[in-house]
Amino acid sequence: MPLHEQADAFPVAEEAKNGIFLSVVLPAYNEANSVGPYLRSIAGVARTHGYRFEIIVVDDGSTDGTLPLLQSMTREIPELRILANEVNRKKGYSVRRGVLESRGQYVLCADSDGAYPAD
Repeated sequence: MPLHEQADAFPVAEEAKNGIFLSVVLPAYNEANSVGPYLRSIAGVARTHGYRFEIIVVDDGSTDGTLPLLQSMTREIPELRILANEVNRKKGYSVRRGVLESRGQYVLCADSDGAYPAD
């Protein structure tokens, strides 16, 4: 069963709707070719279900243009927050940094390559 169907089985508290319900944390290293469509998909699913959300992408010192791409997407996806590591610190560091910066009632961590469908 898709995650959004499982989540629909649980009523969302009214106070959670007023704040950020879901933080999605994505570490990214050289994902310029895949991260854009995945971010659009995540945002679309969250909006469809009426969730207040944020997407935190931690760019881990990418050298392929991932960071400028992410920066350009903030106009399209205002819920997008970008954290940038100056050098590659590896996945564990980036996930931890994203989780520590998250503001949602729930935090979901995923890879930024779109290997798992957003729904």
